[in-house]
Amino acid sequence: PENGALKLARTYTKADGLPENSFYYALKQTADGRIFVGMHDGLCEFLPAAREGEPRFRILGTDKVTSLEEDAGGNLWLGTELK
Repeated sequence: PENGALKLARTYTKADGLPENSFYYALKQTADGRIFVGMHDGLCEFLPAAREGEPRFRILGTDKVTSLEEDAGGNLWLGTELK
Protein backbone atom coordinates (compact mmCIF):
# COMPACT_ATOMS: atom_id res chain seq x y z
CA PRO A 1 0.00 0.00 0.00
CA GLU A 2 1.07 3.54 -0.67
CA ASN A 3 2.29 5.85 2.09
CA GLY A 4 2.41 3.04 4.66
CA ALA A 5 -1.38 2.59 4.66
CA LEU A 6 -2.72 -0.65 6.10
CA LYS A 7 -4.40 -3.15 3.81
CA LEU A 8 -7.16 -5.52 4.94
CA ALA A 9 -5.95 -9.06 4.24
CA ARG A 10 -8.87 -11.17 5.53
CA THR A 11 -12.15 -10.78 7.40
CA TYR A 12 -13.27 -13.45 9.86
CA THR A 13 -16.94 -14.06 10.74
CA LYS A 14 -19.31 -16.41 12.57
CA ALA A 15 -18.55 -19.03 9.89
CA ASP A 16 -14.94 -19.03 11.15
CA GLY A 17 -16.04 -19.71 14.75
CA LEU A 18 -16.29 -16.15 16.08
CA PRO A 19 -19.39 -15.12 18.04
CA GLU A 20 -21.83 -13.01 16.06
CA ASN A 21 -22.10 -9.26 16.80
CA SER A 22 -19.39 -9.18 19.49
CA PHE A 23 -17.12 -6.30 20.47
CA TYR A 24 -13.39 -7.14 20.35
CA TYR A 25 -11.19 -5.63 23.08
CA ALA A 26 -7.79 -7.30 22.82
CA LEU A 27 -5.57 -9.21 20.42
CA LYS A 28 -2.38 -10.98 21.52
CA GLN A 29 0.18 -13.13 19.74
CA THR A 30 2.16 -15.08 22.33
CA ALA A 31 5.87 -15.91 22.16
CA ASP A 32 5.04 -19.39 20.83
CA GLY A 33 3.03 -17.87 17.94
CA ARG A 34 -0.49 -18.55 19.22
CA ILE A 35 -3.07 -15.79 18.65
CA PHE A 36 -5.81 -14.97 21.16
CA VAL A 37 -8.76 -12.58 20.91
CA GLY A 38 -10.38 -11.05 23.99
CA MET A 39 -13.95 -9.96 23.43
CA HIS A 40 -17.28 -9.16 24.99
CA ASP A 41 -18.36 -12.78 24.61
CA GLY A 42 -15.16 -14.38 25.96
CA LEU A 43 -11.77 -15.58 24.78
CA CYS A 44 -11.01 -17.19 21.41
CA GLU A 45 -7.87 -18.83 20.06
CA PHE A 46 -7.01 -18.62 16.36
CA LEU A 47 -6.40 -22.05 14.78
CA PRO A 48 -4.17 -21.54 11.73
CA ALA A 49 -4.03 -25.28 10.98
CA ALA A 50 -7.83 -25.64 10.65
CA ARG A 51 -8.84 -27.47 7.50
CA GLU A 52 -11.21 -26.05 4.90
CA GLY A 53 -14.72 -25.96 6.39
CA GLU A 54 -13.48 -26.18 10.01
CA PRO A 55 -13.72 -23.19 12.37
CA ARG A 56 -10.62 -20.95 12.42
CA PHE A 57 -11.35 -19.90 16.02
CA ARG A 58 -12.00 -21.93 19.17
CA ILE A 59 -13.96 -20.34 22.03
CA LEU A 60 -12.11 -20.93 25.31
CA GLY A 61 -14.39 -19.04 27.70
CA THR A 62 -17.50 -16.90 27.72
CA ASP A 63 -16.66 -14.18 30.28
CA LYS A 64 -15.84 -10.69 28.97
CA VAL A 65 -12.07 -10.38 28.33
CA THR A 66 -10.90 -6.78 28.04
CA SER A 67 -7.11 -7.23 27.96
CA LEU A 68 -4.45 -9.89 27.32
CA GLU A 69 -0.79 -10.06 28.32
CA GLU A 70 1.91 -12.72 28.49
CA ASP A 71 4.45 -12.94 31.31
CA ALA A 72 8.10 -14.06 31.09
CA GLY A 73 7.07 -17.66 31.85
CA GLY A 74 4.73 -17.81 28.84
CA ASN A 75 1.55 -17.60 30.94
CA LEU A 76 -1.35 -15.72 29.36
CA TRP A 77 -3.02 -13.23 31.73
CA LEU A 78 -6.59 -12.09 31.11
CA GLY A 79 -8.19 -8.84 32.21
CA THR A 80 -11.88 -9.36 32.84
CA GLU A 81 -14.83 -7.30 34.01
CA LEU A 82 -16.31 -8.08 37.42
CA LYS A 83 -19.98 -8.91 37.46
